[in-house]
Amino acid sequence: MKNITQRSPAFLLHKRRYRESSFLVTLLTERFSLINAVYPGARKKGRSAIDLHTSCLVSWRGTGSLVTIQQCEPLEQFTLTGKRLFSAMYVHELLVKTLPEGAIVEGVFHAYQQLLYQLADSSTDTHACLRNFERELLRGLGLEFVFDTQRNGEPIHPDESYCFKDAEGFVQVQSLEEPCIKGSTLLAIHRNDYSESETRRTAKMLLQSAFSRYIGYEKLKAGDLFGDAFLS
Repeated sequence: MKNITQRSPAFLLHKRRYRESSFLVTLLTERFSLINAVYPGARKKGRSAIDLHTSCLVSWRGTGSLVTIQQCEPLEQFTLTGKRLFSAMYVHELLVKTLPEGAIVEGVFHAYQQLLYQLADSSTDTHACLRNFERELLRGLGLEFVFDTQRNGEPIHPDESYCFKDAEGFVQVQSLEEPCIKGSTLLAIHRNDYSESETRRTAKMLLQSAFSRYIGYEKLKAGDLFGDAFLS
């Protein structure tokens, strides 16, 4: 296969030192989704830095599971602190563990870029930002939650109870012994209204449990390091 130079906007998700002066990096790119690369000489003076929460224009050469970065031009940096920084770290781990390497997953790059804009704005609701991003990522992976409609096409009613069946949608339940969710809670999630703690808890549980289809039941390290309080 011809060794063609590629060029794309990108964000750094993870990096670690490699040999004397280089980095091994994982990038989220606009045109190719997830790629792993060597950035040779990245730690040398005069070489363009590649940093977290910074949009870049990156060119690389190579094929296969590891390519070589030729140029990296930083474009825009997003300043994140505290809970917002921890939230971004959780998202980075989620992306690395769920995105298939080299496969194009529609919408994820721009959803991540929008998330950074939101997290950098201290007036935004961090919980809503995370849940909306999780929904976009799941949609790109092929699983879309519809919170105002049952699996059979009937609307969700606020006074009824429902459960999520077989990753296909919500069905009404009659027995109080079954694990169930209030219709009013599902409709609040649909409206992005997270003012009630029950709505926040339910949205987090439903969306994060859905990722077990892609990463198994492995617990994300971000949760261990920062605690669930930072990701809620």
